[in-house]
Amino acid sequence: MMYSIFCVLPFVVCLLWTILFALRWHEHSDAQRMLLFFAGVCTVLYGCHAHYLTETHSIYVESLWMMCSLAVYPLFYLYIVLLTDYRRRPTALNLLLLLPALLLPAAHLLFPNYPIRTIQSVVFVLLIVYVCAMGLVRLYRLERDIQNTYSNTTDKSSRGIQWLLTCFALTSLFSIIFSAIGRDTFREDLLVAVPSLLFSTMLFILFYVGDRYSFSARQMQREECPPLGSEEEMPTTVSDAEQAQFVARLQHLMEEEQVFLEPNLKLNDLALRVGTCRTYLSNYLNQTLKVSFSDYINEQRIRYAQRLKERETDATISYLSVKSGFNSEQSFVRNYRKFTGQSPQ
Repeated sequence: MMYSIFCVLPFVVCLLWTILFALRWHEHSDAQRMLLFFAGVCTVLYGCHAHYLTETHSIYVESLWMMCSLAVYPLFYLYIVLLTDYRRRPTALNLLLLLPALLLPAAHLLFPNYPIRTIQSVVFVLLIVYVCAMGLVRLYRLERDIQNTYSNTTDKSSRGIQWLLTCFALTSLFSIIFSAIGRDTFREDLLVAVPSLLFSTMLFILFYVGDRYSFSARQMQREECPPLGSEEEMPTTVSDAEQAQFVARLQHLMEEEQVFLEPNLKLNDLALRVGTCRTYLSNYLNQTLKVSFSDYINEQRIRYAQRLKERETDATISYLSVKSGFNSEQSFVRNYRKFTGQSPQ
């Protein structure tokens, strides 16, 4: 009984999320709709796993399992592409990652005596390595763009991205390990509980985060924040005199006008007020001051909150967070600890 439950557990998790994503199709972004296809293929994949572990061998089920196992990581990568790319659709090169999922199962059906399974195992590992490496690079770039574009990143940021990165990397690692061990090791053995619980947990977290995290690069573009380096309205290098004027103007905006108190301040807004382009301002912050735009603004806010707290000793955290430009207490507390090493209490 317990063996059967563990065999079907990942299948049930994927099936439930597939149904949930399908019911909310019209509410979701293109990236989240791709996550529906990923969940659907995962459902079929773990259904084939359960069949293999509990029933007799079938070449048709084996070929279906092979197709799904070679498709899940490319589909998840397409989800990451839609999340992180400023273009509307994946390129043909991205779609080519699905080609092994079509060719190898067909070859397995046509030539059952050939070592297609060995080829599939090698291709599977190569796909995981490629998708994991490129996916991490893409997610890192999106995280960097968010940090260098917005001052308040609570509803966009990177917490969701960090969870996606963690789950994605762990699931990839587990896939390689258990692929090397082989499915036959877990047949008719309660050891199947180990991969069952691991994959069920990782997939549940991944789907949960993907369902809640809807911010994408295209949304950033729609908010008139194009990729850094895309504007050409003025040069990104200036003379020493212009550099001095730029620094003085930036200091004036921070110290006198206190523009950091605006909760929705973006890099583009600050660049316009300084009188420079986004790329030059971002390069100055990143390369000269060694900080992201988000950290630069939030450090100013925390310093202001400290001064405000000294003047108003009975001020609450909620009051301080609003007055210093944060859009949530959670963001205020996190940044206070980050820049002071202490709790605001």
